[in-house]
Amino acid sequence: MTNTPSTTRRWFLATAALGLLAAGCGAEAEPEAGPEAEPGTPLWSLARGPATCPAVPVGDLLLVGRSPGALHAVAADTGEERWQVETGTGPSRPVVLDGTVVTGLRGGGLLGVDQATGEERWSLPTGEWGVVGGPVAAGGLAVVGGLDGVVRAVDAATGEERWAVGEPGAGRQYFADPVVAEGTLYLGDSRGTLHALDAATGEERWAVETDGTTVSTAAVTAEAVCVGTSRGALHALDPATGEERWAASVSGAVVNPVAAGDLLLVPDSRGKRLRALDVADGAQRWEATSAVEVLPVAVADDAVYFPAEPGVLVCAALADGATRWECALGGFDAPGDTLLALAATPGLVVAGTDLAAAVAVRG
Repeated sequence: MTNTPSTTRRWFLATAALGLLAAGCGAEAEPEAGPEAEPGTPLWSLARGPATCPAVPVGDLLLVGRSPGALHAVAADTGEERWQVETGTGPSRPVVLDGTVVTGLRGGGLLGVDQATGEERWSLPTGEWGVVGGPVAAGGLAVVGGLDGVVRAVDAATGEERWAVGEPGAGRQYFADPVVAEGTLYLGDSRGTLHALDAATGEERWAVETDGTTVSTAAVTAEAVCVGTSRGALHALDPATGEERWAASVSGAVVNPVAAGDLLLVPDSRGKRLRALDVADGAQRWEATSAVEVLPVAVADDAVYFPAEPGVLVCAALADGATRWECALGGFDAPGDTLLALAATPGLVVAGTDLAAAVAVRG
């Protein structure tokens, strides 16, 4: 059985900014500003093709995935490349455990490479089924769900499979990134079910069926596990039991809500807006509008970042949504108009676009 894209898969890949355009061509730009640059100033770009995942900071490096298939390690301050691994197919968001970078491959399989050099340490085939969601660290294990409907935990150092849950080809697929909190792994599937598994053993603690189809990556706080669905439903569940605490809805699909303190940031693709809800009861605190449907969100310190219009990144105050600055990403070769992914650390925000794997902006 092949993993031919279903309607659900097409929805998730597009709305979660993972349905990428054909690779563009472009060269890295030289840095335009140094460490003293004003917030909102573009710094550098890696413009060799579309982003496949948000950039992952590791010390002074960023791990950047691009289509059609490469993983890069670049200096966070300059964009200078330290190493590159050709993956053959688009890599998912990587995770680093004890010096090994682990990433999933859309064409199928998991790959472990040396953090310092990019040299391959191991690979684990998953047949013809791809891995879209990024692995997550659980102790010394890297845990990930695949399009074959199997959740796998592998030893990050060796690639040895420690446990697996699910049957290949049984009609259940995992698109989202898993999340681990307090020893529990939360992962939604394409049938609208959110699973809570013991991260060490894979044993199911609870499972909740939602009123939607594909379930987003979870936003986990001490108060609630919050997930959205492709039908615009948002659910806040008790982390220990799965009991619903509150529910809300938006006009479009809910993709990857983000927890930030006592707020839950909820992108509304069809409504072209970003809503900030109280994570305790779902009450709306503020709302910001956008001119685009693809709405990746990133948070660092007291700021939230999201696209305001094609090719434009906005920084807003986390407390009330007031705009602080806007940045047009048009200062580099082929920066792209569609923001597919965002990542932020204090002082730096990195946008992945349809033509550039990474565009760094002073935060």
